[in-house]
Amino acid sequence: MTPEQRRERALKAINSRWARPTARDEQSEAAARALWRRFETQVDPDGLLPADRRQQLAEYALKAHMAEMRLARARRRGGAA
Repeated sequence: MTPEQRRERALKAINSRWARPTARDEQSEAAARALWRRFETQVDPDGLLPADRRQQLAEYALKAHMAEMRLARARRRGGAA
């Protein structure tokens, strides 16, 4: 297959995917679930904590992550570190 054929096949696939009415919602929901699992695994890698405690700690981990992202953005903009 030539590079041009690969490109056209990829364009067809991506446009077909995003043409589905629910594709964006499905993608964002899947991304949110994956991100949440990341924080749950970060705070309880062995899965030993009770679910409510794991959720609470994951919420703190998410908040810390978001704060770090805001701090990095401020640094890029030349704000105080």
